[in-house]
Amino acid sequence: MAWAYVNSTSGSAGGSNPALTTTWNITTGNRLFYAVHGSGTAVTSVADSAGNTYALIYSDSNLVIYAATITAGGGGTVTVTGTNTGGTSAAVILAEYSGVAGPVDVSVGTATATSNTPTSAATAATTGANELVIGVGTMIGANPTITGGTGYTLRTSFTLTTQYSIAWEDEDSGSSGTTQTASFALVTAEAGEVVCAAIKLAAPSSGIPTIRRVNQAVMRAAVT
Repeated sequence: MAWAYVNSTSGSAGGSNPALTTTWNITTGNRLFYAVHGSGTAVTSVADSAGNTYALIYSDSNLVIYAATITAGGGGTVTVTGTNTGGTSAAVILAEYSGVAGPVDVSVGTATATSNTPTSAATAATTGANELVIGVGTMIGANPTITGGTGYTLRTSFTLTTQYSIAWEDEDSGSSGTTQTASFALVTAEAGEVVCAAIKLAAPSSGIPTIRRVNQAVMRAAVT
C-alpha cells in the first residue's frame, strides 16, 4: 500500500498543555501526527478528544513529535493535546497520512545550526521502499519565509509571534536501503533544528482468499 498525504494544519497554542484541532474530518485507519515547538517544550504525553493512543517519535527540549493510528473518532474532527506544564507558548502541527503503519523505520536524523538552509543529519538506511519521509523544522528568530527542501513538499508552517516557527514537509524514500536527510530553505539564516524520520508503510490487506471462496461457491452452485 502506498502512502498518501491527507491534510494538515498548524497554529498557536498555550505552552501549558498545547492543543490543536483538525480542520478536516479524520479517517479511521490513517495515521495522525502531532508536533510542537515552543518555550520549554517538554511534552511528556499526548491524547486526543476521541481517545486514540499516541506514541513518541522524537523528543528534546525544543521539539516533540508523536503519532497515533486513528481507531476512534473517524468521520469527525479531533482535538489533540500535549501534557506540558513548563512552557509559555507553542507552535503546533497536526498532519494526517494514509498507508503508513506509524513506527519509525530508521533512527531519526537531527541537527541544530544557524543557517538559511538548515539540514538534518542522515538517518540509517531504510529497510523498505517508498516509505514516508517526514521533515520537521523549527526556527527561532525573526519571522522567516520557509520553503521545503529539494525533493520535499512543504505541507504547512506557522510562526508564533515572530519568534517560534515550525514547518512540516514530506517526500518518498525511494529504493530500500537509502539514507534520508531533510532540509528547509530560509530567506535569512535562523537558529533552528531539523528532524528527519522514515515511517513504515502499512501492511497490504489480504483480500484474495475471500475472493477465492466466493468463486468456489459460485462454481458449486453452477454444478448443482
